Amino acid sequence: MTQRRDLMANIATGILVLCAIVVTTLVVLQYLSAHKTNVRISGHINNFKSLLAHRPVNLGSDSATLKIMEFSDYQCPYCRQLEPNLQALVKRYPNKVAVVRYDFPIAQAHAHAYKAAIASRCAGLQNVYEPFEAELFKADLGKVNWRELAHEAKVPDIPKFWSCVSKNESAPLVDADIKLANKLGINGTPTLVIRGDIISGLKSVEVLESLVSDN
Repeated sequence: MTQRRDLMANIATGILVLCAIVVTTLVVLQYLSAHKTNVRISGHINNFKSLLAHRPVNLGSDSATLKIMEFSDYQCPYCRQLEPNLQALVKRYPNKVAVVRYDFPIAQAHAHAYKAAIASRCAGLQNVYEPFEAELFKADLGKVNWRELAHEAKVPDIPKFWSCVSKNESAPLVDADIKLANKLGINGTPTLVIRGDIISGLKSVEVLESLVSDN
């Protein structure tokens, strides 16, 4: 009788453990699903790797195994909100994730975005992308002093930078990015391309993590 009672107790315990596992699994799946509900893939770029070839990294390491393409506008409020999330993602996965930025200033909506993109490329020509862009995303672009901004970002040759900005020398680089975005059917910012998938809109760090996971 005692053995039977012990057997029934063990079975009951096993059922409770199994139920706990099932509930935990459902909660985890629900959590992951909730973080992906606002992710819509609007298209796919088959030759995305060729677009990344020989393109400098804006955030992270050149040796990162996963490079995210970002079509961005420095005056876009959602791009500005996305930037710290991308920075956090790169910081969490320094050997895996990097961001390659493509300029897509929406001039009809943001009067200073095109000039900001030109200035960014001028700083990039001196290999000062990341710190200069960090300053750009914080600046009031309608009142910005480009020389002071370059000084804050530690651009090494400020007279050369200013000459580049004032003469719009990097405009062909910006125009090429705009042309590429139009060709790919991208019509808003921010837009990310992750493993070829086109994903639009502001994303949280948690959603970004789910997008770059290996699952």
